[in-house]
Amino acid sequence: MTRYYCMECGYKHTPKSGTSNRCPWCGGRNVRQEMSAGELLKDTNHFF
Repeated sequence: MTRYYCMECGYKHTPKSGTSNRCPWCGGRNVRQEMSAGELLKDTNHFF
C-alpha cells in the first residue's frame, strides 16, 4: 500500500485511485510518497 503525506500540513493518506497530487485535507499540491522502513534503511546506509 502506497501512502502519501502533505509537506504543507503533514496529513498522511492513501489515495483512492492512481497517484495523489493534492492533499485531501488542506488542498496543498506539495504531496510526496512516504518511504517504507526498508527504503529508509537503504537510504541511511548510503551515508555511512
